[in-house]
Amino acid sequence: MFSEGIILMAIATLCFSLLSVCVKYIGHIPAHEIIFFRGIISLVLSYAHITKLNIPVFGNHKKLLIARGFWGTAALTCFFFAVQKIPLATAATLQYTAPIFTAIFSIFYLKEKVSTIQWLFIFLAMVGVVLINGIDGNVNLFYFILAVLSGVFSGLAYVIVRKLKSTEHPAVIVFYFPFIAVPIMSIWTYFDWVQPQGKDWLIILLIGLLTQLGQFLMTKSLQKENAARATSVMFVGTVNAFIFSILLFKEHYNAISIVGIFVVTISVISNIFFTSRKIV
Repeated sequence: MFSEGIILMAIATLCFSLLSVCVKYIGHIPAHEIIFFRGIISLVLSYAHITKLNIPVFGNHKKLLIARGFWGTAALTCFFFAVQKIPLATAATLQYTAPIFTAIFSIFYLKEKVSTIQWLFIFLAMVGVVLINGIDGNVNLFYFILAVLSGVFSGLAYVIVRKLKSTEHPAVIVFYFPFIAVPIMSIWTYFDWVQPQGKDWLIILLIGLLTQLGQFLMTKSLQKENAARATSVMFVGTVNAFIFSILLFKEHYNAISIVGIFVVTISVISNIFFTSRKIV
């Protein structure tokens, strides 16, 4: 039932959940500066990996790879800004609309089929996400929109990764993320620099490592699985956020939130079970 692609996406989602906690923890560092440092770390690791594999650094379909890097950078930028300015739970709720947009984009761009039952599970998972985290009506509308856009842009990036599954190595696809992000963020950071202090550097290093691992595992997952099915696993990230918020930030949740976790978990597992015999 749990294929290699599903397991890889589950681990990637855990990495991204830990990443969000780290970004929130160093909220005094501008989002674009965090992305810049994260990009430098990822760029070095990706290049070293590609060199070790002895494969072309810039891949075969450069236009699509650049598009993947651009949309991925846009998604990450929107999410990092949102997660630093609005509650982590609210930002996560809105960012996890990515599987919805992935499913929609995969229909038109990849010609993949999304069955009625799969749409139902996706819808129920989103209901569960809202039940867990809720949406704070007092959240600034600008950052609210940024969080939603991070889901839209992530969906675009995911379908491009799926499109490149048979022509590009995962390491090359991951490489294009920092390859696009670093030049853009370096200019932005130059005009708005905040000096990291002490343990900030350790957190920044951890952000880079978690991002690199998460991106690589997610890319391999999308190359092995139907896009809508694979990204549906990302809803489990809401459960991760729930657990981390209690353990690390001492936040409290009511009975409705517990119901939401149950709905998300059952929806994801059901989606995987009903599509395990036939990729729809």
